[in-house]
Amino acid sequence: MKSHSIQIGNSFCEPSYFLLDGAIIYMGIHKNRPLAPSTVHGEFIAMDLRSEKIIWTIPLSGDYVLGNELNDKPILFENKIILSTRFGLTCCNRETGEALWSITYKTPSDTKCSLINGVLYCKRDNEIQRIDLQTGKQLAKRKHRIKWFDSTIQEHQGRYFASTSNSKIIELELEKFDSINEYTYSGGWAIAETPYFHKHLMISSSYAGEIIAFNLETNQPEWKIKKKAGSKPYQTFYTGSALFYDGHIDSKLQRLEILNKKKIWSRQLERLQAFTIRNEHEFLAVYKTSEDTYNLGLFNFNNGELIQLITSNEGTDWNEYLYDLWKGISIQENESYIVSNFKPNEITVVIK
Repeated sequence: MKSHSIQIGNSFCEPSYFLLDGAIIYMGIHKNRPLAPSTVHGEFIAMDLRSEKIIWTIPLSGDYVLGNELNDKPILFENKIILSTRFGLTCCNRETGEALWSITYKTPSDTKCSLINGVLYCKRDNEIQRIDLQTGKQLAKRKHRIKWFDSTIQEHQGRYFASTSNSKIIELELEKFDSINEYTYSGGWAIAETPYFHKHLMISSSYAGEIIAFNLETNQPEWKIKKKAGSKPYQTFYTGSALFYDGHIDSKLQRLEILNKKKIWSRQLERLQAFTIRNEHEFLAVYKTSEDTYNLGLFNFNNGELIQLITSNEGTDWNEYLYDLWKGISIQENESYIVSNFKPNEITVVIK
């Protein structure tokens, strides 16, 4: 498996929150250096991976003290693409980048959206909003007695859930956004992850000292697994299997089978930034290697061992990134490409 890099622009940038759609990649471009004030506005681009040319660019500008940047991966729906930024929402024509509607907020927020049955639901701090996707009109809103929502609304078998900063996942009634049930964690920590659903179970790690699978038939915990409290939660799933990573404190990556809570393996992996399970045999991860560089590696899903390093980035200057890299790093794959965005000023592409 061989990779190549595509340069993004001529000045410093951090490619962030991208979406791979065939041979087209939609991507946020953040322009603030890690140790500099966050005052420079970003951009959003569409690029053709075949020609390596930018198709169109949208400036994420505005009259703000802070620079405007993307907050989340964009959402595609029919001919539209929806962007969640620090200061609002923008809906564009996906072919041309032409703005169809926008919503501007006066104060910055970690605004993110989900699309359920053709309706846009936006989480902003402790508020849920329902947005008309055609016009951008706000149809309903509701604040909850929490500090903030960690995830957007997730649908499972006609039920709706969102994780919060207040040590709980809540089930919501979708019309008035009333809270129906609460699924609690210990210790007062934020959940900081999006719940995953497998059959009758809802599973999520958290900043708390536990990973919990809740039985949605009884609304009670089916099982719990201890982890280091305060370690940053990362999780990814593949049918009935899960990878959980405890970041910052423990640096432990482990594979579990969801239904029986069986641990298949665990290993140490330094500074994991993104991971995804390809199939029942392999997973990909961006992490800090022994040479103090960040690389993309291919791993054996059955034993956790490294198969090969896909990149070799000894020439990249990582001195500005003493701890983690920036937000919005991911690994995405389709029938033709594997793409990741963990290097400043470029994306890494594998042509399959």
